[in-house]
Amino acid sequence: MRHPLKAGLRWGGTSLKLSVLAVVLGLASTGRSVPNGYTLFWSDEFNIGLGRRVDPAKWSYNLGATGWGNNELEDYTSSVANARIVADANATDGLALQIQAIQTSPGVYTSSRIVSQNKESFKYGYIEARLRMPYGQGIWPAFWMLGSNINGMGWPACGEADIMENIGSYPNTNWGSLHASGFDPSVTYSLSGSNVFHTDYHLFQASWTPGTFTFLVDDSPYHSQTVNSDASWPFNQSMFFIMNVAVGGNWPGNPNATTTFPQNLLMDYVRVYHLTGPTSNEVVSFFSSANSKFVSAENAGTSPLDCNRTTASTWEQFLVVDLGSNRIALQSQANGKFVTVPDSGTPNLIANGASVTSAATFDWIPNSDGTVYLRSLANRKYVVIDATQNPPKVVASSATSGIQAAFGVTCYGQQAAPNTPSTPTNLGVKPGPGFLNLTWNPVSAATSYVVYRSSLPGGGGMYPIATVTSTKYLDLHLNPVTTYSYSVTALNSQGLSLRSKPIARKPLAR
Repeated sequence: MRHPLKAGLRWGGTSLKLSVLAVVLGLASTGRSVPNGYTLFWSDEFNIGLGRRVDPAKWSYNLGATGWGNNELEDYTSSVANARIVADANATDGLALQIQAIQTSPGVYTSSRIVSQNKESFKYGYIEARLRMPYGQGIWPAFWMLGSNINGMGWPACGEADIMENIGSYPNTNWGSLHASGFDPSVTYSLSGSNVFHTDYHLFQASWTPGTFTFLVDDSPYHSQTVNSDASWPFNQSMFFIMNVAVGGNWPGNPNATTTFPQNLLMDYVRVYHLTGPTSNEVVSFFSSANSKFVSAENAGTSPLDCNRTTASTWEQFLVVDLGSNRIALQSQANGKFVTVPDSGTPNLIANGASVTSAATFDWIPNSDGTVYLRSLANRKYVVIDATQNPPKVVASSATSGIQAAFGVTCYGQQAAPNTPSTPTNLGVKPGPGFLNLTWNPVSAATSYVVYRSSLPGGGGMYPIATVTSTKYLDLHLNPVTTYSYSVTALNSQGLSLRSKPIARKPLAR
């Protein structure tokens, strides 16, 4: 949003322009669980108090009427008239942040622009904001990110990621964009028919990994951009958030007689999740930090896995089968076989296993930088890329970890693994004083059950809290003013089922 002109003009450098259109049903969003394996790292629920400014520990303000490189008309202020917490029955907790663009006199406008710069920055993760857009000619809302090194590198070298960007004259369209030096893909996602973004809340999301940056709206991915691991590539560095409503400017044009004021951008929450556990029942791709290529099973079952692909299709996708205790198996989506390590000879990984065995079992070891290590249970070696083979092969041969063993993981959606138990049904929660008692129907072939819980509004970010062998669980020492959401999966030696339909309850007062 900072400088780019979506008409294709740029300040300096060579620009690559990519435009993709995704048209979808216009369904309002109420939130959901993020991909399995991710847990909440940071959030703002915008519930600091009715009528208050944003939390100063998380946000500051960009101020002024400089045009912001785009000939914009608004004067950004820190006034509660332009940014404050408001009551909203459609927000998950009844409160939301309202950024309000106001016309103070003909052609004169105020608004607000909040930033997490110097408060909190982020590198990789699953990002989700639940927003309700403004609308109208000349109105330009955005939820976006800039590189934390902008003061030293400048724009666009610092990198920019626009997760939600809209011009009000196109009320059914969102632009998802990445901007860097000589790189400028802009992708559109449109609601179908007469559906528009300003009548309901919608989820604007990004899955940012060391290998890809994927844009989503309402859980639907609409573009995935492959990135590289070069140190100069800005999307391998930390970035901070910006949320604002601009008025006028080079791209949207100025307001006209059809534009009504005030215009409001409503923000229910912003959440950032980090990868901490196995991406259970998720179809994923693996992007090597060693050579910036995707792992591929193109010749699945007949030759070892390669690591030489610049994009990820079916051949590069694997179902993660969660075996419990941070151990997983990988089922190739190309041939339905499990990835195994041979008993003897060169330990090249190959997708030829008919079932989950020790040869098809790996330790899943997450790293703080958003990557994971895989270590073979069969020979206790880390999975690395062997560049001495042509093309580079995926082998379980290293006694140590490090960049050669690090993989970025991109999720493409959930799928039940073969021979796993069915999903538990009839999950019930009975409240008591400071506790909740969970029960569910037994599942044949299940050896145990995993209980998941969330205390976030809307039930987002569920995480496992217990593994039990019975069909009940007593959750103790709970806060009676908090609503807790639960889900359950069934587990056997072949992996986890899909999660049950979530249910939410409050404990009784003690």
